[in-house]
Amino acid sequence: FWAVLLGKCLAMEYLVRLYNAPVNTLFYIWFLSIGLAGIATGVYFKLHLTGIRMRISRSTIGLIICAILSLMLLAFSQDENWILLRGVTPLTAATIGGIYLSLDWKNDIPLKRISFAGWTLGAIYMLFINTLNSLLLLSVLFICFSALPAFFIHFKKRKEIEDALRALNQN
Repeated sequence: FWAVLLGKCLAMEYLVRLYNAPVNTLFYIWFLSIGLAGIATGVYFKLHLTGIRMRISRSTIGLIICAILSLMLLAFSQDENWILLRGVTPLTAATIGGIYLSLDWKNDIPLKRISFAGWTLGAIYMLFINTLNSLLLLSVLFICFSALPAFFIHFKKRKEIEDALRALNQN
């Protein structure tokens, strides 16, 4: 959910900057999106996970930290301060690539390796493209190498649970 949200925010930031739209992206895109999603996440956890100890994965924590740092750096890079933004996008991609590298490799999930490779190659490529396009590339990286693998893993685990329940019901 959060990877899709960050991808959407980055794509909107790209479009606003591309067309020089007179929009305060810090408030109307970043603060509102992340603030409201944070509230919705908190309410969801409060309603559905009361009394349950939840283990948050390192990748989730890392993704949240990257989101906060990216938002803070984006805030400082508003207007014409493109030099700061120029370093933010590859640094964010490299950090997330490092998070995927630090994940539990014992389970040997190929999607983790693909995500690591995608984020790392994306970070390197961002060093050679202009700053505006690196915003769009970062958005695509969030969707392709964080959101999609998470959805695939979720549906794979869900299918395993359904198969196990089906096997129990047959006995």
